[in-house]
Amino acid sequence: MALAFTTRSAVPADVEFAFAVTEAAMRSYVEQTWGEWKADWQREHHEASFKAVPHEVVLVGAARAGILMVSEAPTYLQLEKLYLLPEFQNQGFGAALLEQVLRRGRAISKPVCLRVLAVNTSAQRFYARHGFRIIERTAERYVMAAGT
Repeated sequence: MALAFTTRSAVPADVEFAFAVTEAAMRSYVEQTWGEWKADWQREHHEASFKAVPHEVVLVGAARAGILMVSEAPTYLQLEKLYLLPEFQNQGFGAALLEQVLRRGRAISKPVCLRVLAVNTSAQRFYARHGFRIIERTAERYVMAAGT
């Protein structure tokens, strides 16, 4: 049975939802990496990225389930965000969304790259299952790539 979800372009009214999803998905990893979640800095950074790069809202039925943000560089696609609310995780939605991004990359002959926090080993395993390999490491983050 296919997963029933859609995406739509985010609108300015989605900024708070997108921030809440980001916090739910990333707060514990940010705290593990940098010792604290600086809400004011996080909100400012989030609002700037929300305005700069188009986001998509993931919908399961009528419910907003998460956000997706992919930017295109000259030689690759950058998966910036693939965040789902906890109640929509571990149900296949993330894998289906990731596969859509990988198909988009294949269609334009570009690999897909992403950054993941070093402490987020579950995300690293998730991406590795989908063909991503670590191509660069810093103390805080890994860069992973998959595709052409």
